Amino acid sequence: DSCSIMAGGKKSGWFPDVAVALWRRLLGIMDINKIEDGLVHELVFDYLLELWGIMFRMRQNIGIVNENQQIEETELVPPLRILAPWGFKATMVANEQHKGGRLHAYELLCKMTLQREHDTPLEPGHLSQFYAVLHHGLHSTDEDVVNEIVRSSSNYFPSTLDASTLLLLDFIYALVLTLDFNNTPPTQAPRVEAQTILGSTLCFPNLYHDIPVLKPDVADPTTTICSNVKDYVVEALLTSGKKEPSAAARCVALSSTGVWLYEELTTSHTRHSRVKEAINVLLVSLKFSNRTVASVACTQLHLLTHCSTELMENMPEMPPRIIEPTCPHSLPISITQPFVSQLLVSLLLCILDWCMAVPLELLTDTYGAESDKRLIRTVFKVTLGKPGHSAKHSYSLSDLASQDFDPNLQLEKVQEAPGFVNRSKLNSVNRSNTVQLGRDGAVSLAAHTVLSHLTNHLGHFPLARGCSLLACRVSEHQDVEDAPGELSSKLFNSPNVQFLIYNDTCLMSVVEIPAETSKPGGGAADDMLSSNRCVRFIMRDGGGKYCWDWSLLYSPSAAQDANKPGGLASHVYGIFISRSLNKLITKGHNVILQLLQYIGWSSPECQSRNRLPPQHPLASPTPGAATRCPIQRHHPHPAASYATRGELRWKLQGDKVVKSPPPFHLARLVCAQMGFLSRDNRHRVHLLKKNERFLRELKNLDSRHCRETHKVAVLYIAPGQEDKLSVLSNTGGSKEYEDFVAGLGWEVDLRSHCGFRGKLQSDGSAGVSAPYYATSTLEVVFHVATRFPSTDDSARNVKLKHLGNDEVHIVWSEHSRDYRRGIIPTEFGDVVIVIYPIRHGLYRVQIIKKPDVPYFGPLFDGAIVNSRVLPVLVRETAINAGRAKRSQIPLYQ
Repeated sequence: DSCSIMAGGKKSGWFPDVAVALWRRLLGIMDINKIEDGLVHELVFDYLLELWGIMFRMRQNIGIVNENQQIEETELVPPLRILAPWGFKATMVANEQHKGGRLHAYELLCKMTLQREHDTPLEPGHLSQFYAVLHHGLHSTDEDVVNEIVRSSSNYFPSTLDASTLLLLDFIYALVLTLDFNNTPPTQAPRVEAQTILGSTLCFPNLYHDIPVLKPDVADPTTTICSNVKDYVVEALLTSGKKEPSAAARCVALSSTGVWLYEELTTSHTRHSRVKEAINVLLVSLKFSNRTVASVACTQLHLLTHCSTELMENMPEMPPRIIEPTCPHSLPISITQPFVSQLLVSLLLCILDWCMAVPLELLTDTYGAESDKRLIRTVFKVTLGKPGHSAKHSYSLSDLASQDFDPNLQLEKVQEAPGFVNRSKLNSVNRSNTVQLGRDGAVSLAAHTVLSHLTNHLGHFPLARGCSLLACRVSEHQDVEDAPGELSSKLFNSPNVQFLIYNDTCLMSVVEIPAETSKPGGGAADDMLSSNRCVRFIMRDGGGKYCWDWSLLYSPSAAQDANKPGGLASHVYGIFISRSLNKLITKGHNVILQLLQYIGWSSPECQSRNRLPPQHPLASPTPGAATRCPIQRHHPHPAASYATRGELRWKLQGDKVVKSPPPFHLARLVCAQMGFLSRDNRHRVHLLKKNERFLRELKNLDSRHCRETHKVAVLYIAPGQEDKLSVLSNTGGSKEYEDFVAGLGWEVDLRSHCGFRGKLQSDGSAGVSAPYYATSTLEVVFHVATRFPSTDDSARNVKLKHLGNDEVHIVWSEHSRDYRRGIIPTEFGDVVIVIYPIRHGLYRVQIIKKPDVPYFGPLFDGAIVNSRVLPVLVRETAINAGRAKRSQIPLYQ
């Protein structure tokens, strides 16, 4: 009795089932392809597209859980493929009068077929007919038909259609036609969609070696085995990187090139023969007049730092070829607009990471027996450009020409498409080999930071305690007699602490502390006549915070001439071996072994590559090697060089330890021997006033991170989850998800982690561990939702607070529907990187970003990558997304 008459009940009137039945009957009695008027036929199909969109949204909203109510499932499901027969018939109409309707039919068929997952399985007849329609359409002589299929098929390969690779060659040939760089204007052809489809095919050649495909030159569908698909794709990709006229499409092409290079270099199989040419395309793209295109090329070269080991093993000539052309002085650019400044900063940071990634010998060795050129000298020339004037260098792109690098490779100019950011184009570029580093504050600051970073960390990063620790954690109050337990104004009353400023860029704290005793190996003063005081230098500059302890060593205790001092020695970052050690060598190697053992304890990073335990003596060096240079380290500042031997005339007693000199006398002596008090340098060193304001600024400076920091949210969405409560209640995920999270970084214990924490507390409210990744210039913490406690509403609110405040979200979605931004309500989340599992270990990447966020890479919307390279590529994309968002902040550097 509660059903309608049509459903077998007794109720009359309009009910949902009555409306559905009437609607289906009306559709059944019509055949819109019999409409003779072409305009009317086009308008009808245009409405059918709108109608299908309404039905699709209705189907997507069924079962959605809102905050206050849940929409129950219903038996009346919109039939999404009911319009397919009309679409198939319209594609067979050869009448030119019905061309508009035929193009809409192709779009309608692609939309209803290319779904991630279908609620009801596709009929075999529908799928085979769809493949036949696309096969004929992609080889049509009508460019409009080809362009329409390409425009509507950007999700073809990410879809889960069976045997979708059958049309692989068809699409490649059609994309070459669409990307015809001579005939088709960039505003008419779907160039971005074409590059997206081309980039999504890069994953197949390494996964499927012999791919069955349809013959593209045969009208009737005939299958064949293709084993050189990679050659076709790479050829089209490199051609696009050189000649693509659309700026947005060129960015996608360069991103695809970077992704392909990373996958190719990290694959154990044979490398493709055109890897060097692809790197050449990226290098030459740096000199492009369009700033966005040049920045994307720089991003891809930055990605290749993760392949430095593979490049050194298989192509050792390529890392220098990457570093040299990346130097800004090699490029024909100068600072004329702020956008050029951002590009130069990116180039400097790219050079820095490359220098830290390659072996030190590559930077310091000469290029040949008759050449004095060194790569590190080229880098230093860039960073030492003096403010206020141009710095000409002896290198240019033409000088770097070789068999592997063609600096004169011709790149076609781009034409701005509607909607692309025109402000990225450099309208005025000074074509000279001059880089004016000093006229822009951001570039000068970046150059100074790169120079300081290389001077301090080149060749010995990471330290013994891992990548999480870079800057020194020693403060002025530590080890000082009668000093407070923390930095406070009471420290200013100590006569053994002074604060200096050097060159207006380096803050130096000079502290005189008691000498160390009872250390492994006897300490620096073991079996040596020395003072019972030592000097500690704490230096802060753009690269971070560093510390040295200096000891005064007079001579061996058994020396006959006790009045001749042995000089000053730094036993934290370097040991100056004076000529008095020759006398120690005659007594045997015991003293040297004790000295080396002490070095291994105080500075584990100074040990050899085999990392011998500190408690065991190191291997005995030969006397000649010990005399020349037992340990050498780089210094953080030009003034912080090894102290030369001073003629100190202290009267020595019979003991090993000399009577204490007056307060701060040794510190003053160190400053004099380092040249700070000389006539030439005196105007560069200034004594700072000790007051409360200086104390506040000092504490604020120590609280700042010396590396770039990012915090990224990671969410897991299980099948069927559509609401915030279910997503935030997840405490784990699938094995594929856990493997992906493990590849983002390494797990750190939040209770003992000393690096960047991303505001995660150590009390357990944010979990006990988190994925963390760091280099010498970068720190990233991932707020993984499944790591947070989810026991009650309070714990979920804490989780939501951390996740919602992150600018970049990584979403792992195993749900059949696409991710909706409204699931996690937040004003942040400017960039969302959604990962959808496909099959055979492949994953589709969707990039959702706000309109004001500029383009970034290396991944792009619609990319398909395999599980082996997915974590690194997603992590680098998230980092670049954060940089792109911050670049829009006023005065951000």
